[in-house]
Amino acid sequence: MLLAFCMLGSQVVRAQSCGDDITRAAGLCVQKRGLDAALDCRQAAVRDCACNTATNRCSGAGGSCSAQLEAEAKINVDWILADRGARGTFESHKQLGESPFDAAVSAQAHNPPVQKLLRQCRGWVEAYLGRGGPCTLSDTPPDAAACRCITVLPTGQFDQTGAPSYKVSSSCTGAYNISVQFIDASASGAPPSTGQPQLVCPSKSFVVRAPQTFLIPSISGVRLQSANGGHTCVCRDKLCS
Repeated sequence: MLLAFCMLGSQVVRAQSCGDDITRAAGLCVQKRGLDAALDCRQAAVRDCACNTATNRCSGAGGSCSAQLEAEAKINVDWILADRGARGTFESHKQLGESPFDAAVSAQAHNPPVQKLLRQCRGWVEAYLGRGGPCTLSDTPPDAAACRCITVLPTGQFDQTGAPSYKVSSSCTGAYNISVQFIDASASGAPPSTGQPQLVCPSKSFVVRAPQTFLIPSISGVRLQSANGGHTCVCRDKLCS
């Protein structure tokens, strides 16, 4: 992973200007595409930065941060704070002097599109991190009893392909990374599909969509993961245990 800082003697040099952020973004692009794309990478970095000349900071491309983009930013910030490796990277960058926002961007160095998203929603991300972000992932491993405090119910809504969506809610006392496992009941023996885990705080919920390729999606399990262990709730006849 390319770190977004360098050491000069004993002094940490951090990204503090548009030029620094542009150089970092262009460098990551060149790493992926090669030196032949250096000019395109530089031009794209300048465009994506959308430098605010008043503050000399990147404001992100695409203008304002919509409610949908805020929701996507929240998912990615929550992942940073819930994933042990990403959280470690986030904390180490803060210890080196980066702001919480810059540390979050650094923790997503492997994913330039997410870095772009965070920069576009910079104001919201800074406010969210200023409030402490989401709740803290529980240290206590979940067990079968925890399945009773998780509900997965259809929302009655469908996407453009007809795939249904489900609301995953938690009444647990602790926060878990939760992922829903689907099977296609129309294809016997087909492998299941597990959605991306999301950190769910007590009394909170999120919406997950069934895979668009599944003709008859059915929920086969719900995975609960704490900081020190996990448990898979097996679902049958709309009940998970």
